[in-house]
Amino acid sequence: LQLFDYFLLGHAETAIKELFKAISSDTLETIEFEDKNGLKFINCNQGKYNHFMKPLKPIRYTKRHGVWKNEFLSIEPSRGCAFNCSFCSYEKNQLYKKDLQKLKDEFIENYETLGVTHYHFTSDCFNDRKKFVMQFADMVATLPFKIEYTTYARIDVFHKNLDMMDAMLESGFIAGWFGIESFNIEAAKRIGKKAEHAKELLTILREKSSKIWITTNMIIGLPGETLDSLEETLQWLKKQKIVDEMMANILTVPSFI
Repeated sequence: LQLFDYFLLGHAETAIKELFKAISSDTLETIEFEDKNGLKFINCNQGKYNHFMKPLKPIRYTKRHGVWKNEFLSIEPSRGCAFNCSFCSYEKNQLYKKDLQKLKDEFIENYETLGVTHYHFTSDCFNDRKKFVMQFADMVATLPFKIEYTTYARIDVFHKNLDMMDAMLESGFIAGWFGIESFNIEAAKRIGKKAEHAKELLTILREKSSKIWITTNMIIGLPGETLDSLEETLQWLKKQKIVDEMMANILTVPSFI
């Protein structure tokens, strides 16, 4: 049973508009589909549907959205990731940071109209550029109110950059999703990660903040991983008091790839 007619891969702001227009006007022949195992795809990472919003536009929230004062609103400080890990499906070599003055204006508008100071940053990797993180912290310090935010980040980037960790915490960082994937050094290396200091850096982050919620994302079955190293990771997670939540996925290769 095929539940879906079409699949869109990547950032689809352009492609989905074109698809809706074609469906409504009965001109689907104008859409460039890729056919894989009987499934129709639009690859938004290349060709005429390649879309990378630049500059990043503000997300406008109003009272008609029914926003609660303590709700965590989604906001987009950046898009793309500088690291391009081997297993990742994000667009390669495309990275854009929002103008910090425009981001500040969003914070102020949301506070003045809705009373909101809590955010979920949708950045693919918030801390992949130290300069941006430090300038962001300086900008937040000029706000007439405090913000708190959750975001996706890499723990290994803090190695030799603990001042960046401090800057994020001081600017309101209260929950992080860290794609560690594996504590096995060889397995992590093969996918573009550095596991040598991961546990140490998680420990430092916890010591710096008892408030922050730490989530680690892991992949089970990476090349180079062993049953012994998986067992070692399991035992460490069971005994430690640093990580609040661990999310694990089994390495799979979908049939359409």
